[in-house]
Amino acid sequence: MKTIDQYFDIIDSAIRHSAVQDVEITYTVSSPTSGTISAKLMFPDNSRLEVFE
Repeated sequence: MKTIDQYFDIIDSAIRHSAVQDVEITYTVSSPTSGTISAKLMFPDNSRLEVFE
């Protein structure tokens, strides 16, 4: 079973290898199996995606 840090690393890598022009990511680890992620992504066409999970 993966830890939450490992899942965050996978998510971070996927975002940074996408077509995102600018990215701001914050992680909060609550325990080895839970946490939150907040991200603001800006794409080349100036569209924007904000995620909090």
